[in-house]
Amino acid sequence: MGLPWKRWGETDIMLALAWEQYEDETCPVCGEWIVECRDELTDGRWQVETVTDFAQAALDDYREQYGSEAMSGQLLALTLLKDGEAPRDGGGYDPERARAAYAQMRERLGLPDEPDDGA
Repeated sequence: MGLPWKRWGETDIMLALAWEQYEDETCPVCGEWIVECRDELTDGRWQVETVTDFAQAALDDYREQYGSEAMSGQLLALTLLKDGEAPRDGGGYDPERARAAYAQMRERLGLPDEPDDGA
């Protein structure tokens, strides 16, 4: 066929079929197995538990401290610190520093300057 990648082997096909079956048998609303979450025999036996997503909590704290302003294409990335490693100030989000780094990258890549948006 002239495709830039090799054809799928048997393992690739089996994994794709397994993923499709998993999606078909998992409830898109609650994430539980459909045969369990929609079974009348389980009515009244489900319990909601509160858990903390500590990675999301770190992102929320960062946005609260530094704001949510971001340049086009900029992402906030999470790093799991080693046990006992102290968090360090990543410098926070500095819009001017980010704009300067973005302009340097565009120049290095030979891309034209973007029009000033007045920010």
